Amino acid sequence: MKRHQLVLFFLLAHACFTCGQLPGPGNSISQMELELAKMGQTSARVDKLLSLGEYYQNVNIDSAVIINEMAYTLAKKINYAEGIVKYASNQSYMYNLQGDFKKGLELNKVGYMAAKKTNNRVKILSSLANIGISYSYLNEYEKALKYYFAALDIAKEIRDELRVAKIYGIIAGTYNNMSQSTVKDSTLFEKSLVFGKKALAISGELNDSMLICDNLIAIALAYNNLERMSDAFPYAKKAKDIAYKIGLSDNYAHALTILAKVARRNNELNEAVSLSIEAVEVQKELGSVMGAAINLKELSLCYHTQGHTRKALAAIDEAIALAEKQDMDYILDGMYLNKADFLYGSGEFQKAFNFLKMGYELSDSIRGIDMKNQVNELEKKYETAKKEQEILKLSSKQRQNRWIIYGLILALTAFSAIVYIWYKNLTYKTRIIQQEKEQLKNEQKIQATASIIKGQEEERHRLARDLHDGLGGMLSGLKYSLNNMSDHMVLQGGITDGFDNALQMLDQAITEMRKVAHNMMPESLIRFGLEATLRDYTEKLNKSIPMCIHYQSYNYKRVDQSIEINLYRIIQEVINNAIKHAKATDLFVQLDYIDDQLIIAMEDNGVGFDTSDKSKMNGIGLSNIANRVSYFNGIMEITSTPQKGTLVMIEFNLPKENTL
Repeated sequence: MKRHQLVLFFLLAHACFTCGQLPGPGNSISQMELELAKMGQTSARVDKLLSLGEYYQNVNIDSAVIINEMAYTLAKKINYAEGIVKYASNQSYMYNLQGDFKKGLELNKVGYMAAKKTNNRVKILSSLANIGISYSYLNEYEKALKYYFAALDIAKEIRDELRVAKIYGIIAGTYNNMSQSTVKDSTLFEKSLVFGKKALAISGELNDSMLICDNLIAIALAYNNLERMSDAFPYAKKAKDIAYKIGLSDNYAHALTILAKVARRNNELNEAVSLSIEAVEVQKELGSVMGAAINLKELSLCYHTQGHTRKALAAIDEAIALAEKQDMDYILDGMYLNKADFLYGSGEFQKAFNFLKMGYELSDSIRGIDMKNQVNELEKKYETAKKEQEILKLSSKQRQNRWIIYGLILALTAFSAIVYIWYKNLTYKTRIIQQEKEQLKNEQKIQATASIIKGQEEERHRLARDLHDGLGGMLSGLKYSLNNMSDHMVLQGGITDGFDNALQMLDQAITEMRKVAHNMMPESLIRFGLEATLRDYTEKLNKSIPMCIHYQSYNYKRVDQSIEINLYRIIQEVINNAIKHAKATDLFVQLDYIDDQLIIAMEDNGVGFDTSDKSKMNGIGLSNIANRVSYFNGIMEITSTPQKGTLVMIEFNLPKENTL
């Protein structure tokens, strides 16, 4: 299965966790617009806007995006978490259709944060699945599977057969696609079929037409990749019929894509052309740039197989234009190679070689393919094919003349290849040297950071001990002495009040000193671990600050003490920044452990800031946090908009040997 097929599957999967059905007869678009006009700034208005957005996602994606943003703005304003969850799911689907997968991932993480606030298990598992889908779009399948199986566990726990079926289907597609990311592996296709048929069986029992349609397409894709076309066809055909019947335009287009591929493989080229043209038209009506590009590529292959080189070039040129506009590198490399093949067939050898280089250069950058070997292999193929074609066509004299021209072309091509390969080798060596320098620099930076962090923690521990044991002991002794003196002294008038005030101030000083010592090195962190310490820390803060801190954790496992100390410092610093700068009323802190991945998420509803302003990024202490995160090879993402709050997401991969 090619890369465009991978994208196709996950678009279907993400659609499973949105509510993209058309409004029924009793809830028409005009009715929704009339109801909106009567609503105030309420959660009901958010829900109605999102329903309107769901309608438009099947009609016009741009309109859907705008309406969804209106819903999100209001949901944030009134702190409506359920609305934010639904917005994130719907809007990320829109961005995925447009090929902006990183934005989709960002939104799905926002949705997960909001879902945790609701404490709704269904919303949590759906958000987990959507994050997994985003990672699948980005070819990070190992991360994706972690989120899928986490979502599956919840679905099984709550006995939600519908979502169990959906997740089975997504896992099926992932096994299918994992084999395509490196080397084709038929065993993974077989696993895909097993999970796909499990999903289809459950969806059949539930009589869920949309889910049945999705699973039929997933199974058809697996059979297609196993080149079992006779098995693929009935599944794709049934999916097409169901999608048409219930009005699912996106699923209908996906089914057409698979049927076109099946028809081309069966050499039913006229049928393949007809299906591809229809799929392109439907995708354009939906506003799906990616879908249109994928089907234009399939159409070009059909035309090429028919021998219609000009039509093939026109179709692939349109596909390339769409893909380049949206920076779809993951399908562009294949398109460049297809065009090189078409150009070669028309005798435009130099142009063909140029696109050949572009294709393999891009493929090399995103997939790590050995371009030198690929170029040589394809050049050899071209030379052999051309030689055989010319020998058959030419007379002896013509052959001689042609061989002169051919020799010149071949010499030019060979020279270009040699120069290009030399350049690539030089570039590669230069890149390796640069990478080694950067690696050494990073290692030195990490070592320096480690030394700084170690020194900071040792100094904190020393100061905490000195404060608690030294100064704390002295102050406690002084308090005891003064109390003892008061029992054996007779104080008169205002002296008594002054003495009592002094004792109270001493008590306050001791309390504050102990707080400082505790913050420097909480004893509970050593004894009971990070989760218990954070819970205690946030509870105490809630008693002394106007901002309300909401803390929760999911499936947290204790890790090495040195790691927990640094995690505590990171969270402590973010909380302190929020208290000092955010001017927020609420701060949500979440600690999740999914397989080997630890996720820390903190979101406030404060004033926010411009993340492009480097002075502010450094000025509010984020550089220190970033150093600690990089020390553990973590990833920190900060999303903030002025007047709309700030979201900090931090992810660490912690091997099992670090857990206790």
